[in-house]
Amino acid sequence: MKVAVSIPTREAAGGVASAQWVFAAALRLHGADVRCLVPTARWVTLLERFVPAKFRDFLIDARAPAQAKTLSPRFVLTADWHSLWHERHVGIPIYHGGYGLALRHAPPLTLLGQAKTRLLWWLQRYAARRAPIFIAVSREAVQMFGLPHGRVCLNGMDLDRLLPVAEHENLAAKLRLGLDGDIVMMAGRWSLEKRLESVLDLPRQDGRHYLICIPGEEEAYRFAMHCSGRDDILIRSFPQGIPQDIWSAVDCVYMPSRYEGCSLLWIEAAARGIPVIATKVGHIIELAEDHPELDELLLPRHDLTLAPAKIDAALGRRGQWRKRMREIAERHHDIRKTGAQLIALLQEAEAMR
Repeated sequence: MKVAVSIPTREAAGGVASAQWVFAAALRLHGADVRCLVPTARWVTLLERFVPAKFRDFLIDARAPAQAKTLSPRFVLTADWHSLWHERHVGIPIYHGGYGLALRHAPPLTLLGQAKTRLLWWLQRYAARRAPIFIAVSREAVQMFGLPHGRVCLNGMDLDRLLPVAEHENLAAKLRLGLDGDIVMMAGRWSLEKRLESVLDLPRQDGRHYLICIPGEEEAYRFAMHCSGRDDILIRSFPQGIPQDIWSAVDCVYMPSRYEGCSLLWIEAAARGIPVIATKVGHIIELAEDHPELDELLLPRHDLTLAPAKIDAALGRRGQWRKRMREIAERHHDIRKTGAQLIALLQEAEAMR
């Protein structure tokens, strides 16, 4: 089966692009002939020169249909609403979150931002209605569309390269990085203001540091200025992703997200045996239904008051969680299972043609 997978270059280092790469790799593992569609550097340069940044999202993948034409794939798996570009081929949109979730749980502060998000949400639903099936990476996202032909396919990772970190490896990584005590890594899809609030609400504790990993250097600098009075908060910028040594030094992950699709951060932490204190959003809702013990680590979407107690409890039982988190990752998020799910969904779409 020949399949094209569109990579949204507008956020080449972002979660959606990473998830699309994972889906492409998952299909290849099952023998599919997969080609990735990435806008050319020339096209991106033209957009940067002539199109305001706020409107590039609408055009960044407009060159993908010309690439798909030379491949003649059976299906084009597109991130977001860009299946609308692919009238010649069957475009199947994959939603890794959804602008509807943003409007519901984290609406933009400006009227222009709200108008843009509403337009993108309308385009998403229009694309979903036109496709034979559409795929979302959590049941919450499928239900948000309110359409009968939505399907869920959880994201995955190559778990063979993400192994639980032994205690001696954890200590060695901390020595190399000049860290000591318990390291709680933080991330999440929050505005700067809300993310800052969730950090500063955590109490100081002897022997504990909060490590904030932010992709952009400019945002990391602004964040560090706001946290200048807290020497237990460490700000680091990793534009190319979180390094292995950082992962090895982390004892717990705190992920206070307003909304998620299927979080790659959560999957990677779980695969490494690291407990994740998270809000109950996206695919985590489904995992908690299958594994009730995860409720010990979970918080309501908009209430973080129990976060300090949950972090204390997770750190106290990190040895037990190391094995359990890995087991959950293997059951739900192995890249081979993701590939099998995608193949089955494409066969279902093929039967509808």
